Amino acid sequence: MTLFETWPHNWFGLWKDSKADLFELPLFTDVVDPSWNPGDLALLVRYLTECPVAIASPAKPVPCPMCDETLREPGSQRSDGLWVWPSSLAHFVNRHHVRLPDRLVARIREHGYEIPAAVSVPEGNG
Repeated sequence: MTLFETWPHNWFGLWKDSKADLFELPLFTDVVDPSWNPGDLALLVRYLTECPVAIASPAKPVPCPMCDETLREPGSQRSDGLWVWPSSLAHFVNRHHVRLPDRLVARIREHGYEIPAAVSVPEGNG
């Protein structure tokens, strides 16, 4: 089983750069899958981009460490009411082949790619 099939959390989009990092996050290289190219990738990216910001803290735009493209809203997290992800996740999915967990993809598809109008911060995101 892969990380994408077994991802147990309702958050995604945080990773670490090396095994030396203390946090229990996946390595960036573990979430990159160049072979993952679903036919609805544009709809998945739109969903990630357009879901409401649920959590925000002030932060200036920063360059992507992979391509130097400006990442807007680096201090914000988006949500669909169940899942939470950083605003930059859409960029990493679209430009750097980050693959989404299967449960998140299934949720987006099951809801017909419909963007919720507003959300509250999900509880118990373990």
